[in-house]
Amino acid sequence: MRALIFALVLPACGPDIPMPSRTLEVARPLTEYVWAFEREWGQQVVGIDVQLVPDVTKLDGATPLTVGLCSQYMGDFWQVSLDARWWEQASEACREALMFHELGHCALGRGHVKETYPDGRPVSVMFPNLAPVCAVWPSRRQEYVNEAFGRE
Repeated sequence: MRALIFALVLPACGPDIPMPSRTLEVARPLTEYVWAFEREWGQQVVGIDVQLVPDVTKLDGATPLTVGLCSQYMGDFWQVSLDARWWEQASEACREALMFHELGHCALGRGHVKETYPDGRPVSVMFPNLAPVCAVWPSRRQEYVNEAFGRE
């Protein structure tokens, strides 16, 4: 089942160009995670569909270990696809970390960050392997959120 979220985009900076209303389609079990990202970002996610798929590894650009994928179609249409089997068994922390990671790609235009601290902990939620991020997300969430949005 899907929920439609209507969003009005207002330009944050730059020329005052009127922005049209856009529809964001989000699978119902994912809405709370999209809303958490929006609260932290201070903006609405616009023009990105977020969905659960039976097997994300079958999508273009995925590998056998992929659990989430941000894809661009037809210029300005973006889609976050999350593996339904992985999602069902994932902890709340891993679900939120994955949503922040994939929306980091699609909404923020961020790439992977491969850096780690001396203890091996990833520097960013944009680390290409989600497992070490999930392991510390509950205790380091705010640190990762601040890094994702460029806050000090």
